[in-house]
Amino acid sequence: MQETEIPFGFTELTDSFLADIELEKGLSKNTVQSYYHDLKQCAIFLTSLGIDGWKNVKTEHISLWLSKLTLEVYSTKSLSRKLSALRMLAKNLVREGIRKDDFVELISLPKLVKKLPSTLTINEVTSLLESPDLTTPHGLRDRAIMELLYSSGLRVSELCALTLHSLDFDDGFLRVFGKGSKERIVPIGGQALSSLRNYLLDGRPKLLKRRTGSELFISQLGKSISRKT
Repeated sequence: MQETEIPFGFTELTDSFLADIELEKGLSKNTVQSYYHDLKQCAIFLTSLGIDGWKNVKTEHISLWLSKLTLEVYSTKSLSRKLSALRMLAKNLVREGIRKDDFVELISLPKLVKKLPSTLTINEVTSLLESPDLTTPHGLRDRAIMELLYSSGLRVSELCALTLHSLDFDDGFLRVFGKGSKERIVPIGGQALSSLRNYLLDGRPKLLKRRTGSELFISQLGKSISRKT
């Protein structure tokens, strides 16, 4: 299938601009080729609006094009490159006296449509929580970690920094130090508390070494899970 060509009215100025940035600015052939495809894509869109060349493009036309690309969920990197190609072209046209105005000068990237993060299903969460082998100290530890993360919404860094003194079993909460060493109280669910009790009774004692500190979660070497083993 033959590749679509850049619309005729845009060809001459586009070719002249690309030759300029390759020869005088020393841009790589890959970059020049990427700019060509970006400008061609823009020119095809502009042609659909009845614009017949770069001399007649207005700022609002470019805004429409970028808005269309944003709705198609292009990456920030791709949109930035496309806008960069247009900025360089517009400045080139002004410098060469072909246009008096920079039709891209006032353009900024539109805000991207944010996709909601994907989440686990109930069955997937259940399967994950049930994966540790509760007949081993490591399994008891891993179940307690997962239950606690699921119950409290702690950051991993916050979880790694927990000590035995962070826990209040009687009232069912954690004392957590987050960003900027700000302290906050985090409630813990019943299932997480149960898993923590099992870990502290039958898991952690079997992982202890002579120099183990007060860290809540430790590795098989008796070190905090936040450290390299």
